[in-house]
Amino acid sequence: MGLMIRDFVLKDGSKIAIIGGGPAGSLFAHFAQKWSTQKDIDVSVTIFDGKDFLQKGPKGCNLCAGVIAESLDQKLKEEGIFLPEKRIISRVEGYCLHVDSESLLLSCAENEINSIATVFRGNGPRYSTFPEIISFDDFLLSWAQDRGAEVVSQPVWEIKLPKDKSKPISLYYGNKENLRKFDADLVVGAFGVNTYLMKEIQNLGFGYKPPQTITTYQAEIKLGKEEVLKHFGNTIHVYMPKSKDIRYATITPKGDYVSITLIGKKNATKDIFQEFLNLEEIQNRIPLLKPHCFCYPKIVISPSKNSFTHRLVMIGDASFSRHYKNGIESAFITAQLAAETAFCSGIDASSFSSSYYKHAKKLIIHDNYYGRFLFLINDIISSIPLLTQSHLSLAKKKGNKDSPKKIRSILWNMFTGNIPYRDIFKILLDFNLQISLLLNTFKLLFIKLKNPITYFGKRSSASTTLPPLKNNKVIVIIGGGPAGSSCAIKLKKLALQKGINIRIIVYEGKRFEKKSYYNQCLGVLSPPLDKIMEGELGIPFPWEIIQKKINGYVVHSDNNVIKLSGEHDPSYACRRVEFDNYLFQKAKEMGVEITPARVIDLDFSSDGVMVYSESNNIKADVVVGAFGLDDGMAKIFERITPYRQPKFLSSIVTKMHPGEKAMTEFGDYLYAFLPSSLPHVEFGAITPKGNHLSLNIAGKKVDADMLDKFINLPSVRKALPDNLDNFLPQLYYFKGKFPTLPGKGVIGDRYVMVGDSAGLNRPFKGKGINSAVITGIRAAEVILNHGISKEAFKEYLKSCAELTDDIPYGKIVRYLTNKSSKYGLLDGVLETAKKEKAMRRAFFNIISGQETYKKTWQQTRNFKLLSKIVIKVIISRFFKKKNFGLNYIFF
Repeated sequence: MGLMIRDFVLKDGSKIAIIGGGPAGSLFAHFAQKWSTQKDIDVSVTIFDGKDFLQKGPKGCNLCAGVIAESLDQKLKEEGIFLPEKRIISRVEGYCLHVDSESLLLSCAENEINSIATVFRGNGPRYSTFPEIISFDDFLLSWAQDRGAEVVSQPVWEIKLPKDKSKPISLYYGNKENLRKFDADLVVGAFGVNTYLMKEIQNLGFGYKPPQTITTYQAEIKLGKEEVLKHFGNTIHVYMPKSKDIRYATITPKGDYVSITLIGKKNATKDIFQEFLNLEEIQNRIPLLKPHCFCYPKIVISPSKNSFTHRLVMIGDASFSRHYKNGIESAFITAQLAAETAFCSGIDASSFSSSYYKHAKKLIIHDNYYGRFLFLINDIISSIPLLTQSHLSLAKKKGNKDSPKKIRSILWNMFTGNIPYRDIFKILLDFNLQISLLLNTFKLLFIKLKNPITYFGKRSSASTTLPPLKNNKVIVIIGGGPAGSSCAIKLKKLALQKGINIRIIVYEGKRFEKKSYYNQCLGVLSPPLDKIMEGELGIPFPWEIIQKKINGYVVHSDNNVIKLSGEHDPSYACRRVEFDNYLFQKAKEMGVEITPARVIDLDFSSDGVMVYSESNNIKADVVVGAFGLDDGMAKIFERITPYRQPKFLSSIVTKMHPGEKAMTEFGDYLYAFLPSSLPHVEFGAITPKGNHLSLNIAGKKVDADMLDKFINLPSVRKALPDNLDNFLPQLYYFKGKFPTLPGKGVIGDRYVMVGDSAGLNRPFKGKGINSAVITGIRAAEVILNHGISKEAFKEYLKSCAELTDDIPYGKIVRYLTNKSSKYGLLDGVLETAKKEKAMRRAFFNIISGQETYKKTWQQTRNFKLLSKIVIKVIISRFFKKKNFGLNYIFF
């Protein structure tokens, strides 16, 4: 009689033997337990593996880079398998691609992923000293054991298929001198491709052909956590060098270690590692040390053939695996499919063919056709500089356009394997994307033909000779205020992400930490500064130094007053020196060098900038001017460059301590004054702080005498405490200035101005601290992404458009405000604002700076409102001239 279907089904008492205790074997055991419970079948599961995952080095390792893809992490969690934090060595925040002297950062955040876990498959590299068990494979094996699988820590040496196919398969395991026999109704081959069992399976005669493989190189190097973060940050770096032997390489941060994985164009040898270390982009990041641990693992590059027969099925690398990607996830998929087939269809060859193989072919084998094609395209693109630059420059474009997002999505998913290759290929075929790439390629080609000296992606000969900074370059920042410190922090952060080692030196003569230095800025921190600091600099907003929350404004004209409360976030008052010190110390903590001295001169040459200071001299590759409106430094730059200091207003500042009761009565509103009786004073203000009030006036020509007159204005005295006269003899005055328009020549070869030195802030209500931080960040991005030539720094000016686009509208507002104040027209404007919500909102935004002048104008420009303002101003002016003493009677 022929074999019956019941001969090839799992039933009570059936025995399952799994050869291999790695992820594929452990996960099959998990799914077997799940299905046996669901089907109410009592089966036993035994896992055989001679490897001890608690050993360090290759003895306990399954020879893998150990990156847990987000898609795999999600699959595990859906099965209730949560990887403990103590088994995770590091969490990386993205990938950085390095190709043809260009780099592209792809972050987890932009792909809506928190982070990617990295692990050691065994219990760590040789000689490592971790305090707890960290092995990923041991975690999965223990998981399987906890759910009923028995683990036999001995290798299987021989497999015998029965002549009578209804009988179980025999395994022989243990000591070769005294082999023990184990009969199994189902044998699962989960032993990978780095094993002697491949030959044994081939000799069984059912036609199994193992997958084709390529030998790679894997190394673990201990650099120390500080050095790992310094050179590589929390980012996986992918290199596609111009090399005859190396196809691509990855460097994966893992705590004190980095894992280096080298994929060659042919089988790797010991020479490939030395070639990698000699690459220009790797030199000085990894010392020429012998790796603590290294191996030559094989990776699968084709599917196996005939990977099953009656009662025997191959899973994991021994069967099918995604092309160059996600071996552990492939183990998960094949284990899941094989277990479902065994429990739901049968354990005969026909069942494995119609169910297991059918689904694996669709999910992995067919998808790999797309994968191979995509990697072929990638090889072609990375070998042609024009195409490389076209793709990378499009990917780097900012904004909400679809094509850059699609390019970044393609690269991200090629690196992570989060979606099938088929889906990546569909994105690549997008018509608009291909048109964008074509136009971008033609644009770059035109630039090259127009200027043959220009290298692809560089905009001029200057850019060619002054490209983005790489290893061992020196950046000098003159000034350690918010602009300089923000620039230094951003440079350090970008360098870590790119995996480059640059030297950043800040020259600052002031001692912020002593807090005896007084900055003439009022120290009002406006939104969205907290989001800028946390989002772009990666440092927390210093809530601990905030002295007062500013919830609104009280605006005074000569004879009127209005109280303004916005619907926006409040501003925050602090001691400016404490904020400066906070950013300064954050820069120091990140490894920025601080030279406590003033720069006294500069010499520009074709190969650098010689910086002379009161303490030392150094040659820099680029200089960042963050010295505010310091006349001495401005004159140095004006003597040797086209730079000209921005136009500015002067400011006189003082402060008084009226006592706790008076401060409480004053409240949390900032008082602004627009007095026509002081023609040289454009505006004045009283700002509440923690235990004092700061008073200031601003104008082209203001002095201490004008501040005295301002304090004695009736409207100002009314706002100040009753015992004001007691404080007047004790007041100390400080003089400063702030820019009202951009400077000239703020960029050039090897220099760029930031903060007040550049003057790239909103006019009239400048939000100078915000502008300083933003310009510092933008300058850093250009230095490391575009270059240090004048042409490259044009990208800096473009990126600051958010600050400068408002200048025409701001100039108009300033002009109208000054003229209205001079001619006493503001009384009528304020009166209208009391009754018109749109006008109150406009005043709030003008005073607070929380909306652009352009947007404020757009929200206010309607005929009815403007008509009311004009009529009210005329009436106000008329009654004032006639001195009727009448109050407002209209509207």
